[in-house]
Amino acid sequence: MNRSGNRPSHEGADYYLDKSISLLRRAGFRHIRFRGDTDFTQTRHLDRWDQEGVHFVFGVDCMPNLEKLAESLEDRDWT
Repeated sequence: MNRSGNRPSHEGADYYLDKSISLLRRAGFRHIRFRGDTDFTQTRHLDRWDQEGVHFVFGVDCMPNLEKLAESLEDRDWT
């Protein structure tokens, strides 16, 4: 949905994600995965969508604590 530039991109996105999920299910898709950035997470809906078998992949802003965690992983832990 296009909206004016002063509105956050995630506002009301759950409505459109639910519509997309419904359309994909009607089309026969059994596995659904959405991806986006952290500003788009819609955290209050994630548990419900997870219970419906919908999966999400989100990018995360690089923060010092996460960078430290990533650097501490063994090479074999990366996929």
